[in-house]
Amino acid sequence: MCTCDRCRRWKLNGRIWANRGICPDQTDNSGPPKNIAEVLLYYEIARSQFPGADVQATPFEDFVEALQPIKDKLPIIDKEFGDTWIEGTASDPRKVAEMRALMRARSKCLEIETGCSLSDNRIYNASVLMLKLGEHTWGLSSVFDSVHWTNDKFYAMLDNKKKNINLTNGVLSWQEQRNFSYMAIDALGSHTLATQMKHELSQIDARKPDITGLVKVKDMLAAQECTNGFSLQFDDEGTVIKEWASASNPIGRFAYQSLNQSDFDYFNGSYPYSKHFQLGIGKPNMSANAKPESKIWKMKMTDLFKGSKCNFVMMATFVDHSCMSEYGCPVSITVEYNAEINQNTGQGGVDITLQWFKKAPTRLPESIYFVFQPVQNTDMSWKLHKLGQMIDPLNVILNGSQRQHAVDKGVYYTDSNCKGLEILSYDVALVNVLTPQHYVSPIPLPLKPIKEVNGMAFNLYNNIWDVNWIFWYPFEMRDLDQKFRFRINIS
Repeated sequence: MCTCDRCRRWKLNGRIWANRGICPDQTDNSGPPKNIAEVLLYYEIARSQFPGADVQATPFEDFVEALQPIKDKLPIIDKEFGDTWIEGTASDPRKVAEMRALMRARSKCLEIETGCSLSDNRIYNASVLMLKLGEHTWGLSSVFDSVHWTNDKFYAMLDNKKKNINLTNGVLSWQEQRNFSYMAIDALGSHTLATQMKHELSQIDARKPDITGLVKVKDMLAAQECTNGFSLQFDDEGTVIKEWASASNPIGRFAYQSLNQSDFDYFNGSYPYSKHFQLGIGKPNMSANAKPESKIWKMKMTDLFKGSKCNFVMMATFVDHSCMSEYGCPVSITVEYNAEINQNTGQGGVDITLQWFKKAPTRLPESIYFVFQPVQNTDMSWKLHKLGQMIDPLNVILNGSQRQHAVDKGVYYTDSNCKGLEILSYDVALVNVLTPQHYVSPIPLPLKPIKEVNGMAFNLYNNIWDVNWIFWYPFEMRDLDQKFRFRINIS
């Protein structure tokens, strides 16, 4: 949060280089000034803190311009910053999937096709609306309820139309944020990009896998050999443990995690300022009204089907069904694998479609992952594709986000010749970097740079925030079922 007392002059090597400062007059959540009197008040505050200063209203560009004469004296940081609040983006899986779908269609249109230019007002106006999708505030700051944490009390509040006005307003604010996607499409009018975007959105909806023509596998734990050279094997949870994987290094593990106050105590004791300031990560008064566990819930594979073209459908559920009634785990999941090899190049690929079905909403903290921990190779290292660049997760600045990153294309586990695994994510942005000391967690810790990576987990959803983000999911009936698509390219 920036206030006027943070105005300062640039001081390098003991010398004052620029007798200028910048005083933002608003915090990130406060909105614009209400009237001219408020603006004048900020002027007086700045003058009182810096007697004799010439206080002017100015765009940020003017401040940057004033630094140009001394820019070679300023420190250069070549490390990834990361954002320790980025985990909130996983709180609305559909919004993120739709945003990524629209961005893909727009990028393809601008880069490849004719008749698609920002000089077209339809494209420009749609692009402006799409910018709103990245805003960090995705809803109201709170639903102002620190009592009804358990599912039975929460559902009773949802059913009580008179008492749940704050909960209702929360949902309306989340839906309002989603609507910018649809407003962007409307702004395109009859442009062909609108049709392309609608097609992309149609691919997001979950549907039960079509098992027509597939054979039910009797020995589900046995290795499944394919005529194209692939060989897949699943463990009792439905995780792949062969082909770049093993029992101790699984690929495609679905992990459902419930959290409790111990997880937030760890955060509050380690994150700067959090000991004395509620940053929003946590569920206030939860422990007085609920008894959640901090654990990862075990799954069990229930069915496995195999096709003639090295395509599989794996079905699974949870061993302990109480996670469905007490928390928000889905009733079932399916994972479809379609593996193929290019006979000319010898390179292979696996298309993966993960879906959950009948996920119940809960206000209790939860987090869901799809985990990739391939067999380790000392000649290979992990990279993250962020903002069009390859980022080393070991090269993050102190106090930056070490283990949570939002990626563009996906993650890479390759050698110096770029040979290895390319794991692409179409619908999920948030990635949880795994280390030998730290498994899956939405908590943005540690803050010190990590020294080793042994896998990546795509964070499909979490609700650890209790401010500004989404607090439970689904909040619309259509999101009881959800689809997430991935592809592994092997070279």
